[in-house]
Amino acid sequence: MAVTDPGWRPQAALVAAFFEQALGSAASGVFVHGSAALGGWTGSSDLDMLITSEVLDRDWLVIGRRLLSELATGPSVELTVVSAAAAARPGPPWPFLLHVNQSAGRVVTDGGRGDPDLVMHYLVTRDSGLAFTAQPVDTAIGAVQRAQVLTCLQDELTWAMEQADQRYAVLNACRALAYSRDGSVLSKIDGGAWALEHGIDAAIVESALAAQLAGRDHGRPTPEARSIVERCRAELGTR
Repeated sequence: MAVTDPGWRPQAALVAAFFEQALGSAASGVFVHGSAALGGWTGSSDLDMLITSEVLDRDWLVIGRRLLSELATGPSVELTVVSAAAAARPGPPWPFLLHVNQSAGRVVTDGGRGDPDLVMHYLVTRDSGLAFTAQPVDTAIGAVQRAQVLTCLQDELTWAMEQADQRYAVLNACRALAYSRDGSVLSKIDGGAWALEHGIDAAIVESALAAQLAGRDHGRPTPEARSIVERCRAELGTR
């Protein structure tokens, strides 16, 4: 059930060119991950990117604000810049240099806090990421420990039940379960398809898939949907 749309490529190329100009050869890797790489892209998807840099001493806030001002209309970009060393050996506290969220108009630097979301960014980039520079993904991004991924997935499902809409919570639960059972790294759409193949609550999963494909908010999770997410979360803790 994978959905692909090359409409994100011009925006990704613009970002790659921006960092080539801003960092020169220090921009060692420019990678697309998320739904664009996994095949779950829809018209409402963000374009997720990961940039690796050989240098740390840049005014990253200035660079991030410049990028925001230069981004074209089209898919909203969410990207993180990390040091090449951190990407090669991923681990806590998950340090980063710059995070840019175009839709929120947000530009932030680490300040020592780190970003636990990098667990999944690294996992998806290493598994399925698309390189816009010469450096191959598997030499730029190191492996993330399975236990760290499972913890991240559990935390994400806890957040989703309280903050996200039903399609997000249900489909993330489906793809989390796929990873926990067989190591598959799937988009939300393919996670839903996997769940249907494995006999998981067809009516709720099909409804979530339809909302995802339409880019439609599905409202707060119903008790039935929460039950699915809670069961998936509980299973993650046993793996």
